[in-house]
Amino acid sequence: SITINNGLNTITSSSGILDFTNNNLLTTGRVGIGTATPQSSLQIASGYLQIPFISGAPPDADCDSDSKAGRITFDIIHRLFWVCRGAEAWGALAL
Repeated sequence: SITINNGLNTITSSSGILDFTNNNLLTTGRVGIGTATPQSSLQIASGYLQIPFISGAPPDADCDSDSKAGRITFDIIHRLFWVCRGAEAWGALAL
């Protein structure tokens, strides 16, 4: 179930709170798109996950610390997925 509270600028559901004042999603578990019972941290029941693309390698500054590990982008020119390995910098995965 979903509750909308305009006075607090929030939408509350059984899986978390979306706070429009602070642009936060505070979850107590898993997030599902198209499913009420997600089986992982983020589950998309149907359709596609679209990852942003770039032309060429991503900037080193976008992957210069462990706090940035896990970022993913796609190089449309060379057909490579780039994955940030944190302090180890970007790693490329060819299709």
